[in-house]
Amino acid sequence: MYEYLKGTIVNYTDNYAVVDVLSVGYRVLIPINYARRLQNLSGEQTLYTSLVVRETAHLLYGFLTLAERDTFLILIEISGIGPKVALAIIGTLSIRDLIEIIQNEDSLAMSRIPGIGKKTAERIIVDLKSKLSKLPSNNIGEGVHSLGKSPIVYDALRALMNLGYTRVAAEGAIQRVQKEDPDIELAPLITAALQKV
Repeated sequence: MYEYLKGTIVNYTDNYAVVDVLSVGYRVLIPINYARRLQNLSGEQTLYTSLVVRETAHLLYGFLTLAERDTFLILIEISGIGPKVALAIIGTLSIRDLIEIIQNEDSLAMSRIPGIGKKTAERIIVDLKSKLSKLPSNNIGEGVHSLGKSPIVYDALRALMNLGYTRVAAEGAIQRVQKEDPDIELAPLITAALQKV
């Protein structure tokens, strides 16, 4: 029903953002960890939306990229995955990582997402395998998720995520360290990023 909202983000929490569109404030539920991405934005923004109608509420969900919104729509088609779990997946993983997890059948990585246990992770992977071709296959519009293809960056990102940090938090920390020292080696990069995460 609503394709997107274009306006100013006037307030946000860990769970929702308020978007002012022509003096009307829309409360839009957002993925976990989105607050870190929103704090770097100013001026007019576009949130791609999905309206989910329940018996007790009509809830609007918002995403910074079309790819994330489309992934959300695919996720909530899966039996047992509600909007809350779908938001947790999108807030924790990039689409590239989600595809990699599905292809590798990595239920351990999937079970690290808040609200997903081992059995649920296995079922999600099985169900998503049949929908893999529907997932966005590139990272166009992923914004802060693209750090480049450096093996050092990739290894540092994996190290931080294995320590329990989300991809968004790890990427932000790595970016901050690389701004200060673009030629930093792997071990010092991980150490410095841990201080900035």
